[in-house]
Amino acid sequence: MIDTCAERGWLATTLRVQQIMQMVVQARWSGDSPLLTLPHLEPHHLYLFNNKHKDPTHRGKNIRTLPGLRATCHNNYEALAAILRREMDDNQIEQIHKVLCAMPLVKVEMGIQGFWSDGDVTQERRVTQPQGRDAWLPLHADQEYTLVVHLHRVGRSDVKAHCPNFPRGKDEGWFLVLGIPETMELVAMKRVSALKGSRSTQQLSFVTPLKTGRTIFTLYLISDCYLGWDQQYDIQCDITVMNSVNNETIDADMSECPGLPPLDKW
Repeated sequence: MIDTCAERGWLATTLRVQQIMQMVVQARWSGDSPLLTLPHLEPHHLYLFNNKHKDPTHRGKNIRTLPGLRATCHNNYEALAAILRREMDDNQIEQIHKVLCAMPLVKVEMGIQGFWSDGDVTQERRVTQPQGRDAWLPLHADQEYTLVVHLHRVGRSDVKAHCPNFPRGKDEGWFLVLGIPETMELVAMKRVSALKGSRSTQQLSFVTPLKTGRTIFTLYLISDCYLGWDQQYDIQCDITVMNSVNNETIDADMSECPGLPPLDKW
């Protein structure tokens, strides 16, 4: 289903089916709190995450996401214990902390390769994140470019996913999805296997729109097994026409073809 939707260029449908895949692996609905994928946690425990953790930098905030809980409690058992000790014993808290610390933290860096106005076709131009309001990358219309994605899995190298309700063991996997949310068009997708070496470089080829003007591409890093562990990054592009130097080069090449009338007669 994912491959079929991606081939049709259906961005929203592809993301939705990938979310269904996450639900199947975790045996949870997408509307459930992602915290419930941790061992021993049930819906009646969620009240514990409302203003209960002791980290002064997060005082007064609720924890609603797995990345937020991991950031608060990673390598800090007591921070998690302070939240859960009212309802759970130390053995249960240790199991939750072990699973939480093993969850993947993936850092993403991006660059774009392709044709630039200075004629360089090999240079990779970095896409900084987050982009400033006025940071627009100039790309030519109707041209093929390559988005180079550098992935770095921080921490442990164990890539076995935590999915106790899935009938088979499963390694972590990812989808890289590039789309244009404004038009709901998917322009490229790639499946990425588990990041066993902690670092991986992936490439997605795409063609820029014919229409000139500012366009925002969005890169989605979608987990194939965890709910609430996805990332997305905007890439602000200013689509322009090919410059005159390149047009003159094309015209010169065409004028050498036998049987064509002079350019000034067209």
